[in-house]
Amino acid sequence: MQDLGTCHHSTKSRSPWRDGFCKRILKLSSSPAFSLQDITNLIEKKHHYRFRCIAYCSNTIAEMPLSGPPLLLVATGIVGSAWLSGAIMSFSIGGAPAAAAVKHSSAKIWADLYKRGAASMPKVAIGTSLAYLLAAYDSYYNEGPWGIYLGAVGSVLSIIPFTLTIMKGVNGQLHEEARSEIGEVTHANTLRIDGLLDRWTTLNFIRSLLPLAGTALGCLAFYRGGL
Repeated sequence: MQDLGTCHHSTKSRSPWRDGFCKRILKLSSSPAFSLQDITNLIEKKHHYRFRCIAYCSNTIAEMPLSGPPLLLVATGIVGSAWLSGAIMSFSIGGAPAAAAVKHSSAKIWADLYKRGAASMPKVAIGTSLAYLLAAYDSYYNEGPWGIYLGAVGSVLSIIPFTLTIMKGVNGQLHEEARSEIGEVTHANTLRIDGLLDRWTTLNFIRSLLPLAGTALGCLAFYRGGL
């Protein structure tokens, strides 16, 4: 009976649901026909009801249909393409102008920046596109907006052909200038390099918008998929 008294004194710190359960035990213990078996039956009945509720909720959640691809794939694609766009754009905003400010070695500084970008950006683009591609496959299987994910794949990967075609000429000319001797740099060459860097800055900024379009398409597919 000491435990029952403890239950009675602790009801103020318990939830209303537990308060009611303690009061039922106290009422049962004060009856003339009190027995420990009655309390045992009451506890078993209470826990049986709780377990039935948990089982019902678990089954309901397990049977809910998922209308879109896994969130991890979509998030990887969106974040990856947004990061790629910002990283490429940073070369136009900060990298190329900083290289142009150093007149005697602008092309060499640009070539070093180009080498670093070429070593990492295509890998990020391929990894991001793979996430979008898997999301498209899963969305197609679940009758979701898979075509928008494929559009995001094309937008992100398009930076590669854009670099190899539209930017090929200016890239080649800047590499030639970077291979020239520092002593051979003249005022005419400086003006030529500045013009090439300005052109490259513009084209690179346009290139950065391609993965940004992939980010927008990924967000649109995420919204339409109703994740």
